[in-house]
Amino acid sequence: MTRKPFLLLLVLLLLCGTALAADVEIVDMDSASGTVSTTCGYVRLTCTLAGEQSVSVTVWDAEGRVTYQRDHGTRSGAFRSEDIPLKKRGSEGSYRVALTVDGSDRTLTVRRLLSRVTHADASTTGHRIGKSVTVTMVDLSAGSCQAALVSGGLKVGTVTFQTRGGSLTARVSMEDGATLESATVYAAADRSEASRLGGKHSSCASGAVGETLTLDGAEVCAVWLRATVSFDPNGLEAAPSEDSDTQDALWQRLP
Repeated sequence: MTRKPFLLLLVLLLLCGTALAADVEIVDMDSASGTVSTTCGYVRLTCTLAGEQSVSVTVWDAEGRVTYQRDHGTRSGAFRSEDIPLKKRGSEGSYRVALTVDGSDRTLTVRRLLSRVTHADASTTGHRIGKSVTVTMVDLSAGSCQAALVSGGLKVGTVTFQTRGGSLTARVSMEDGATLESATVYAAADRSEASRLGGKHSSCASGAVGETLTLDGAEVCAVWLRATVSFDPNGLEAAPSEDSDTQDALWQRLP
């Protein structure tokens, strides 16, 4: 192997090692207790041993299943485990960790949290058009209605559509830990226009959140709220199921 490719390979290995190290939560079992929360994908246990002692590590998931177990034999001095993977299940993973030294357990709970999501696409629930766009069908005589603002299968906010005399105004309320970065509201009064919402050849009514859109003579309209959001996924509710019957019925009323 020539010198340059070897040096390049060495640099790549060092970079990979640094990236992995940044994803490891190091827990000092001599002082840690209770619950440790982390967004890291791995946990490493450390402790100081008093002379030669037998050491083993066991990890259980929230259902009590053993996900990791290793007997380290007899060790002395500073002990460091290997990097133990913490797999996510749903919005988080909760694990019970035991470091056993000479038959005595040191235990704690490790909660694997999800990292904050940034610059993610979001839209309201409603009637799906094609594979990628979901519109919220709004009865313009209803006065007001609401729809969940969803991103990544989680409810990040609520959109209230206020209607009056053929006009529509959308207002957004975000969940705790969620931020609305940008949003555009598109509204169409017929199916042909609804199929082109937000496209280059669309001539539908559009505007910002809080801006009133006018749809003269329309009884119902299809609304696409195209948003970008950032949010902390931990603790957020799953996206609610859509009221497909009501939404489909309103879609059938669209010319």
